Amino acid sequence: MSYITTGSSNTVTPGSPVDLNIRMSRESLKEILLMGVFTIEGLDSIATGDALKEMTCILYGQKPDDGIHATTPIEIVTLGHDDTNFDTQSSRFSKHFSDEYTFIDLKIHAKTATIDSLTASLKITFKDKNNRDDGGNVISNTINFEVQKEQTQLEILSFTADPSVLQGDVNQVALQWEIKGDTFTYKLLEGLTVLDSGEGSGVENRTYKTVPRIGDHLYTLEVTQGNAIVTKGIKVRALDNSMLSQKANPQSPLVIGNFCASQNSNYLFSLMLRKEGNHAVIDHIGYTSEGFSGHWESIQLSEDDKEAIKPFATSPMLHLRRVGEVYGRILFIGGSYVKPLECENAVAIINLDSEENKVSVMSDLPWESRMGHSCAIFPHGGVDKIWLLGGVDEYGNALEDVWVSGNGKDWNNLNKNGIAQTNNIPASMDWDARCLAGITVQLDDVGAKKALWLGGGFSEIGGRETGDIWTFENDKWTSIYWSTSKPFSINDNSYLSSGLAFIGRDTVQSTGIATIGGYDRENVKRYFNKINLRNGFYNTSNLTESTKAGSFDTSDNAYVVTAYFKGSLWFMVYTNEGDVGITYSSLYYWIPVRTSQTLILS
Repeated sequence: MSYITTGSSNTVTPGSPVDLNIRMSRESLKEILLMGVFTIEGLDSIATGDALKEMTCILYGQKPDDGIHATTPIEIVTLGHDDTNFDTQSSRFSKHFSDEYTFIDLKIHAKTATIDSLTASLKITFKDKNNRDDGGNVISNTINFEVQKEQTQLEILSFTADPSVLQGDVNQVALQWEIKGDTFTYKLLEGLTVLDSGEGSGVENRTYKTVPRIGDHLYTLEVTQGNAIVTKGIKVRALDNSMLSQKANPQSPLVIGNFCASQNSNYLFSLMLRKEGNHAVIDHIGYTSEGFSGHWESIQLSEDDKEAIKPFATSPMLHLRRVGEVYGRILFIGGSYVKPLECENAVAIINLDSEENKVSVMSDLPWESRMGHSCAIFPHGGVDKIWLLGGVDEYGNALEDVWVSGNGKDWNNLNKNGIAQTNNIPASMDWDARCLAGITVQLDDVGAKKALWLGGGFSEIGGRETGDIWTFENDKWTSIYWSTSKPFSINDNSYLSSGLAFIGRDTVQSTGIATIGGYDRENVKRYFNKINLRNGFYNTSNLTESTKAGSFDTSDNAYVVTAYFKGSLWFMVYTNEGDVGITYSSLYYWIPVRTSQTLILS
């Protein structure tokens, strides 16, 4: 069974960056299920020296539509090379890898192209578990992809969608493009389906209008001139009319007991619980690349694995992935979000790529045993790491220390300027010690992690409110330090109940940060406020809460877990009910209101 490369780009210009996209699909459009080793060879024919050593080859895949929601490609794995052979990059898929794709994209980037001949050949080999010979054996597949040295200028000057966010199945999107070349042909594709095609010369402008189904859509413009092909993609989000929804939740008897977004925000991961009367037991790890329908894939855990992570079920949950890993690792950090007596100075790590014995527990770590702490994935030293901040120790004392780790095993304490301490003696911060504080990561206008926000919380469990907000900038060109958001009153001087969230920069002056929930000692507030920055001053403005505003209810015993995924805010609330246990809210998502400046897809 043959494979085709429709939708690929194949041109490089000597001295310019390499940006190739090799799209592979079955001629029959049947799903591809990768197994064994995926390899690309011949990379030294398009780049040499440092450009070759630092070249990145990242594999993406588009999962099949479920018939209701469209999907866009998601990152599968970053390929790697050994230290002696930069010409070849590869990654191994375990026999338990079960994600099927209608097509896979191999995106290749290098800072400088070096190509001497008019063409160069890249050899791609992989196994597709769904492609077998008559004897039932999996076939090894080879694609020889020809790269063209660009001789005549062919360029997509612009490719836009208006609007890029709209109500699906109702409203129309206009896709517009401008092409420059000699004599060329073009195709507009959604996935592998050709929506429009034609030819032109010189500078040509075209428009195509369509009503997209609910879901995320990737439209690709493919332009061909002779043997040269250039492509450009654009994302469009088609939403239903719900501003606040709990459709993400699985059907009973399964419930979501904990969740997080993946490190690169391509997936949501969840700890799935199974209800048994008034009790719940750990069932499996769930994951989804779209989330809105409530359909979750599953990663099974052994009984020993479930028992090992049971004490960490309500601990901060994070995802971290290294180069060469397919799924990466889920980490549960320290003690409970909200249970005062459930303190830990341990980390439970679930290796999602392991075939068995997935869970390992790292105990006796250098930081104090704690609960009610705040955790996030944020860069340190130019690399994404786990950040652990504050909380309370087993004696009820609030903490103000900051720790970072690249693997969950080895930790360093940071001083207030973000410098790692060699002695690991906890350094004090400029902000007050606190527990049950909100935490979120702010993205810039290109989706890079810009700042870590920490705010709200208590001086101890049931203590005074710590209502200020602090930020830690990720800027290698300036001094790195904590700064407080002043002058600023949170919720009109009432308490911020543990919820900080990034919701996307929706105005020029907005920080993209929102506060969720509130508590003023007399009654629960349903705060959902956007934090604005105007002329150097911070203030808040209320956001639409919709008919399900009760989902924002919090108290002094609550903690709000947030994530930014698919351009939307995702959150759930944990409430400590004392001896009764913990109440879990549903997993909600909120879609930012569209304005002329909305940036919803990163």
